[in-house]
Amino acid sequence: QIEREETGAKEKETVTVRQSVALCEGERARLCLVSEKNQNQIIMIRKWWRTKWALGQILRLRGRGFRSDAALEAISKAGEERVKNLTLYNYPSPSGSLSALFAHLFHFHLNLPCLLLPFSSVEPLRVEDLCIEGLERVYLLDFLGPKGFADALSRRSSCEVIGFDHRKSVLGQITSDHPDKVTFYVDLEKSSSTAAYEYFSSKLVDLNSPD
Repeated sequence: QIEREETGAKEKETVTVRQSVALCEGERARLCLVSEKNQNQIIMIRKWWRTKWALGQILRLRGRGFRSDAALEAISKAGEERVKNLTLYNYPSPSGSLSALFAHLFHFHLNLPCLLLPFSSVEPLRVEDLCIEGLERVYLLDFLGPKGFADALSRRSSCEVIGFDHRKSVLGQITSDHPDKVTFYVDLEKSSSTAAYEYFSSKLVDLNSPD
């Protein structure tokens, strides 16, 4: 009987030890999961803040909206600083604003100066407003401008003009006699923001490629 009691006590002790080990391992696993979850949350928060900051930069530029004195002053200053890249985005349009975000992130990542301005048909910027010294590339995001706008801008500034749109109504503006430096990306099956994202992503990959 004594031996049975001793054996039973040892078995209980063994079970207790195993339970303690299992609890420790379970707690360790839980802590690892919590730690990994916290790290993922930190990464998501950082990405969110970066995106929010970039959007804030774009939204801040809305004060220069349309053909205002602030917009013309910003263009003049860009000419003095020999800014080579100009981005005009359709306003108000979610696709235009999102496309502008992608353009901003692209140029910011490569440390390339780029002036972003909203473009509206209410009081649009004129070709002569945008003819600044040193301009090499103009992006038209979610619009192609009035008929002949891109062609005239390219000819007068000798710059490359790249436009993105998805509306069927702009197909009449695409002809075979465009200047060589004018390129339109018009896809009726996808939004302008998607096309802009794919374009800038592809350009970034090409520029970062060792070849």
